[in-house]
Amino acid sequence: MIKKQKEDWLQRQLNNLLIKKEVIDDILSQGNNEANPLYAWTPLKLVFLKYIADIYAGIISKRQKNMYYIDLLSGSGINCIDILFNFQTTQVGRGAGGKSFRQFFKNAEKALKLCDETQEGKLRDALLNLYIEDIIESKKPDKAIVETVRIQSSGQGSFLYDLIFITRETSGNNPWMKPIREAKDNIEKNTDCAVRRTLDVLAGRQSGIMTFLK
Repeated sequence: MIKKQKEDWLQRQLNNLLIKKEVIDDILSQGNNEANPLYAWTPLKLVFLKYIADIYAGIISKRQKNMYYIDLLSGSGINCIDILFNFQTTQVGRGAGGKSFRQFFKNAEKALKLCDETQEGKLRDALLNLYIEDIIESKKPDKAIVETVRIQSSGQGSFLYDLIFITRETSGNNPWMKPIREAKDNIEKNTDCAVRRTLDVLAGRQSGIMTFLK
């Protein structure tokens, strides 16, 4: 039953992300015919982005007539919004001590010290926490609420990265954080394998679990 609930949640979320072919053709016809590679784990990040976008759209629409989405970290692909910090956890850990590693952290010496003193299995989380500390220190919010969502692949050559969501604590205690935390829990239960399987079900290439339970 737990597996079915997990698959049902992921199937609903991925189905909401699907775009009709005619819409894609229309976008590409406007001159933007370049798109970033879509990996099997990418939809997990997009699901979380959609959760945040829907929540903020509901809040902003009560205060502003018009809304504009600006993607500060966009590539050449067709994206609408990206308001998260994306910490490439595996790559940062592998590059410990290198030139780019030193430039990545505000306190490079502290980061290098972590590499020397932290057990290998715990280094990724230690560097992630230091990166979050750097962000909070530079932004100086009165009271920061931080949530991280780990996106991971599986199998040989697996890797992971963390989405970092940081916001200020509000007088109403941020009730909209509840669905964000629920999304975090569900996303972290899934990997690229679950995404591939679910997309196959949605495309009719594979039967869902309920087919075998009937």
